[in-house]
Amino acid sequence: MHKFSPFPKIETVCTVNTNRIELDRMYDNKFLRSITKSCFETYSHRLSEISKEIFNSGARELEFSKTELLDKILDFDLREFSLSVTSSPSLHYNFQVGKNISLYVETYLDDGFETFYSLYKGNELIKEGPISYSAAIRELNDLVSEESRCLMFNESLGAYGGCE
Repeated sequence: MHKFSPFPKIETVCTVNTNRIELDRMYDNKFLRSITKSCFETYSHRLSEISKEIFNSGARELEFSKTELLDKILDFDLREFSLSVTSSPSLHYNFQVGKNISLYVETYLDDGFETFYSLYKGNELIKEGPISYSAAIRELNDLVSEESRCLMFNESLGAYGGCE
């Protein structure tokens, strides 16, 4: 069993030209996939240093995550994105959706591809635990939908701040 850590060490975050990759909205599928591929290529040596089998597992998991996670995240108001490749060995994604919702998803490449997630509203942890990519997207959708309903309800009363 892996110890789940919601935040990667800074050196494990994908970088290009020494700047952390953060994208400013208006993503398209091809661009997001291209950035993901670049992140993996930049840091996949951490997996190949462990073994060729782990590297191949990472490459397969990356391809799987493209259809099961990345393609679906584009349905949201994606503000920031990062992919980390660690020597744990794992792949993990951080997504910021809208102004204050964050989804963190990490998949360990050994011991049966365990996947964990954390869902945050601002700094508040809403949910966490083992999960599939599709279930993580459903949880994110539920939280975004709840936030949207609360904002509309409160605006109709002339109040702001979301549901309590």
